[in-house]
Amino acid sequence: MKKYKSNLFKLVLWVSLSLFFVGFAVFLYFFVPSLNIKLDVEKLHDDNVAVEIFSADGKMLDKQSFADEYVTFDKIPAHVKNSFVCLEDKRFFDHNGIDFFRIAGALFENIKSMRFKEGASTITQQLIKNTHLSNEKTLTRKFAEIRLALQLEKEISKEKILEVYLNSIYFGNNCFGIAQASRYYFDKDVQQLSLAQSATLAGMISAPNAYSPDKNMAKCIERRNLALKVMLDNGKILQQEYQNATNEQIDVAKIGIKNDNNKSYAYMTICEVADIFGITPSQVKHLDLKIHTFLDEEKQKALADSVKNQNIKTQNKKNAQKMAISVDNDTCGVEAFFANTNQDVYSLKRQIGSTAKPIVCLAPSFEQNLITPSTFLLDEKTDFGGYRPSNSSDKYDGWITVRQAIAKSKNVPAVKLLNALNKQKLKDNLHDIWGWQKDFDVNLNMALGSFEQGLTLMQLADSYLTLANDGFVQKCSFVSKIEDKNGNVLYQNNHIKNKTFREDTAFLTTQVLKDVAKYGTARNLSPDFDLAGKTGTVGKKGCKNNSDALFCSYTSTDTTVFWVFADYDDLLQSGVTGSGAPVDMAKDFYSKIYKIQKPRDFVQPSSVVKTKLDKVLLNQGKIAIANGKIPQNEVVEEYFSVYNLPKQISDRCCPMQKVAPPTEKNFFDELLIDFERLKIG
Repeated sequence: MKKYKSNLFKLVLWVSLSLFFVGFAVFLYFFVPSLNIKLDVEKLHDDNVAVEIFSADGKMLDKQSFADEYVTFDKIPAHVKNSFVCLEDKRFFDHNGIDFFRIAGALFENIKSMRFKEGASTITQQLIKNTHLSNEKTLTRKFAEIRLALQLEKEISKEKILEVYLNSIYFGNNCFGIAQASRYYFDKDVQQLSLAQSATLAGMISAPNAYSPDKNMAKCIERRNLALKVMLDNGKILQQEYQNATNEQIDVAKIGIKNDNNKSYAYMTICEVADIFGITPSQVKHLDLKIHTFLDEEKQKALADSVKNQNIKTQNKKNAQKMAISVDNDTCGVEAFFANTNQDVYSLKRQIGSTAKPIVCLAPSFEQNLITPSTFLLDEKTDFGGYRPSNSSDKYDGWITVRQAIAKSKNVPAVKLLNALNKQKLKDNLHDIWGWQKDFDVNLNMALGSFEQGLTLMQLADSYLTLANDGFVQKCSFVSKIEDKNGNVLYQNNHIKNKTFREDTAFLTTQVLKDVAKYGTARNLSPDFDLAGKTGTVGKKGCKNNSDALFCSYTSTDTTVFWVFADYDDLLQSGVTGSGAPVDMAKDFYSKIYKIQKPRDFVQPSSVVKTKLDKVLLNQGKIAIANGKIPQNEVVEEYFSVYNLPKQISDRCCPMQKVAPPTEKNFFDELLIDFERLKIG
């Protein structure tokens, strides 16, 4: 028995020591790198710092001076301070930077719920994260946050920590700091905020896009009342004050009332600078920088007006959210950007509907020499190994050409194209354009714009910019150059482009997309200049209304995207599709920027030839070069890649009155019998 107890003791001791050393090793592995991050108190005293943003012609677009917007501790009302302290860190004035009671409570709740339900960061920790650290969620960053928070509490007073915190936190809608938030949400200075308004702002900061009053009023009020209840429980307000504040209404009409056209452009610029330097947008505000952008003031006004002039409602009678971007094809610089939304547009990802077809189906099919613009596809209800896509309104046209299928935005033909592709080559294309990892799965519903995470507005613009630039990829950008206050260049946009499609692929895709604006889903645009584009509509299963409506287009000089959408718990009003409001916005925008000078036509590359075909045989589904004996009214011209030229010459020598449609299944329909192999590439 003694021997058994001795062996058991040794085993427990050995396991305990092993766990200790493993834990200690893990601790050192993550803690030691955190020592490289040093506390810089000067980052909290940026009285003379100003981030200046300039348009392409050198005019100052925005000056975000920390000193101009900074509100000192003594000028912040007590109820504003109490709102944030009570809700975010009620023991703020008692702990030394770390709230161990809160950590224990959060740990208990997380274990009980078996998920990370609650955090335990103090106001000091949040300030350190906003001013010194990145947003990456790693143990190294957490160790640095804790260590620097403890150190900061020894360096400056609690009052100063709270003051800087309130002047630097993000409130959504491009608002950094309590001063900007007060003006944007309530059209007031900080000193004029009511108790209820202070609690509203305090309730928002944990998730601005979820709790802001223009995003979700019900959740906003719920969070505001929670903040008020905590203040009541902590003796900061009286019962009557609590009652009055919970009954106060939020005036939605005042939200963003003084928001100018350039505000969203400036925000996107700040976010891009943050990415360039590997810091957070809040930290950019603490730097002394001169940021030069690609903004064109005339195009910016035209774009903003085109978006704002469209009054679109949601199913729940709210204003639909809208965003738009216009990019210069040569520089890939964003010349105009406007967003009328409460979402963080820089990182917002949504499904893109049929605007995916040119990138996922059409261009790759040309690139792999599978089709020509005149190739016939059978548009009929098709079962792809259990996947049965439907066309809009469940209508099918039988045999149609690739041109017709894209112009009418047919779903089944698009899926057939994707089904026939070499999936690895497609992955390479999408990796180049969107930056996706190459190990993603290719699913047939990607042909209809359904992705696991969706795309950002800029990723979608990059897609069509690639087609406009002859198959060369370059990410669109807001920033052309960054200088310090002395004019030293810290960053220069070098416009590096990489090729993902051949020139003939881009040109043939463009020719097909021109038909969309001529007689397809975007025919209301009816341009009198060369324009290629694609509409997109995102529906919701079991619902008649749609969630998103898009139109992507490009000329020889500009690439634009117009996007209308509803909140995730809402839908657009009945009848809103990509063929409607987004196309109308584009039409208005183009009429303004091309009023004096139209863009030049698209240039045909040497790798594309224009060939005369036998129109009669073409209507029978056969691509044959016209001979010299066929009447001119039975001849049609089509573009072909030199890598995929028609080989057959028509043997007809006389007019043919009646034609028969194709009767045999073609290459794409034969591929359906081997669906399982194609599905996995």
